[in-house]
Amino acid sequence: MTRGGSSGRGLVVGIVAASAIALVACGSDDSQPAKEPAQDASADALGDAGEEASLDGSPDSEEAGLDAPEPIVELTVFATSDEHGWLQPYTDSAQILGGAANVMGWMAKDGLDVSKHLLVSSGDNWAGPAISSYFRGEPVVQAFNLMGYHASAIGNHEFDWGQEVLGLRMGEAHHKYLSANIRQESTGVAPDFIQRYLIVPVQGVKVGLIGVTAPSTVTATTPKNVAGLVFDNIRETLDAVVPEVRGAGAEVVVVLAHEDYLPMILVAETTTSKADLILAGHGHVLAHTIAKSGTPVASSGSGWMAYTLAKLTYDRMQGKVTASTVEQREVSYDSAGPNPVEPNPEMESLVEEWQTKLDALMGETIGYTETGIAYPSWAMGNWACDAWLAMVPDADVAVQNFGGLRQPVAKGPITKQTVFDVMPFENRLMQVQVTGAQLLENIKMAVGKYVIFGGGYPAVGGMTFTGTGDALVITLEGGVPLDLAKTYKVLINDYMYGGGNNYLFGTQDPNATDLGMNYRDPVIAWTEQLGSSSTDPLESHVDPAPRNQ
Repeated sequence: MTRGGSSGRGLVVGIVAASAIALVACGSDDSQPAKEPAQDASADALGDAGEEASLDGSPDSEEAGLDAPEPIVELTVFATSDEHGWLQPYTDSAQILGGAANVMGWMAKDGLDVSKHLLVSSGDNWAGPAISSYFRGEPVVQAFNLMGYHASAIGNHEFDWGQEVLGLRMGEAHHKYLSANIRQESTGVAPDFIQRYLIVPVQGVKVGLIGVTAPSTVTATTPKNVAGLVFDNIRETLDAVVPEVRGAGAEVVVVLAHEDYLPMILVAETTTSKADLILAGHGHVLAHTIAKSGTPVASSGSGWMAYTLAKLTYDRMQGKVTASTVEQREVSYDSAGPNPVEPNPEMESLVEEWQTKLDALMGETIGYTETGIAYPSWAMGNWACDAWLAMVPDADVAVQNFGGLRQPVAKGPITKQTVFDVMPFENRLMQVQVTGAQLLENIKMAVGKYVIFGGGYPAVGGMTFTGTGDALVITLEGGVPLDLAKTYKVLINDYMYGGGNNYLFGTQDPNATDLGMNYRDPVIAWTEQLGSSSTDPLESHVDPAPRNQ
């Protein structure tokens, strides 16, 4: 699947910038009316929709006949999002960012104890580098298990390998995957493998965790991966489910939302059923605020490069959250200096084990780059599209959505894993036959709908384009004008063919040819064929020029 968004690592600068302008989220909430004392949820009440689980397995102190609980309780929530399989740190010229072992060190420094605190994710746990994607997310699930996550929302990338694989990964996970707005079209209820919410006693307080998933998932993954599923409106879902969860015994409600930060602020301000904390994701920004409703809303960045530390003060007598604070941490340090925290050694061993397996499968060197290839950049898009055309010479042009290219290429040797990291999805290479007018219609749509290098923005080969809207003009290789009436052979990936990023090729040519290869295979083959080296690096063969002017 190729999501139309940006990779966790490709937006390092954006994350840092977002954190610099993040709003301080602290204050009190006196607007929520006191509710009746919560009743314990019965097994029948929870049913298949939710589940009650204790962090420490012990009964509430009142039920055990011990001293009465403290009237004021501080609940601590650690949150990440859009990890995208970045088990290893990302290194640029100045900083080392993220990495599962490093984030565990940072969280330990902040006092994380998963027997007393919540550790949650807003979804998109996998996809990304080969260490995650080649093994279909299994190493990431093992990392989550080691870290002790309690729950994750279901993101669009959780469907990267279809519902069957998602169910398999869920079965391996010690935590729960949650989404209250996904249902089967045929039955109107959630599939058996999806849990809507979870109730977890934390410090003697029953915390309800509700997951929701972006409705845009239907176009942010290959359609077959979500066949038969409906993604309901998030606000309408929470209007119904928040009261349900409180009625099932939850005293505090936290929403794990795989949806962008700004839309979730709007949800917080317009919902009729107020949550106590909303943790957003999907957009890869690091930011937080207090919505006008008084609900804290936070987005936790991506790639384990940052996390959110939220504290909620719960007053048992009033039956409500009376104060909240949100802090956010960037997991980074100067590449020339020492690591300020101790990386978790067990996680380091786990990651090393999976990398060793990957090296044996994909460690073969196929080329060399003296400078690397930046992401996002025209050079990266041109590399992919030109490779397609080189290996499928009867095609006329190539169009690849930039969302299918996920990270830069570092200078030095290029391995098969390098290309897999850049193009990590199980997308097939397709050849469609469309008229010049139909090709023009697709490029107009993409240029009009997406910012340059955005998820659906087109990288192209065998052509250039200028202008926007009705003024957009396509010129073929060699300066040949596009013939609107002529039929052209166009290379695309099957995500685009299925309507991903709103491309129209699938309806224009219902009889397209599946070329029997992954979209990265021609890039590996062409790169190897070029035989680049330190004296003849890859960049001497890759066109860096923009193709939108």
